Amino acid sequence: MPSDQPSVAQRAMSQRPTAGLPPGSRRLLVPIGCVALTLFIATVEQTVAVLGARGDLIAAQARQQNAYDQSVDYRNQLDAIAVDTVTLASQGDPAAKAITDALRQQGIKLPEPKQPQQP
Repeated sequence: MPSDQPSVAQRAMSQRPTAGLPPGSRRLLVPIGCVALTLFIATVEQTVAVLGARGDLIAAQARQQNAYDQSVDYRNQLDAIAVDTVTLASQGDPAAKAITDALRQQGIKLPEPKQPQQP
């Protein structure tokens, strides 16, 4: 008793996502899928590597922060000493004048002397 209706197997075959594609293009689906999967895996791998490097850089910065803060404090102290020395030299102190002259001969830039505050 043959029927004009398609069998269950025939209906399942016609509902495949590649059913509407030409026969030659069906062969390309597997290689294209493999390439897409490979690119996805490579992207995930690179993302994980970059995130790991980012974490390492953040940790290195945190380890160096204390030393950086100390160096900024020392630099500010040295700048204050230099300003005071230049101010003394401009007021006529011979020892301060000798120090500023020696530093300038070595090519070290010194700040301008502070002008005394007038009330």
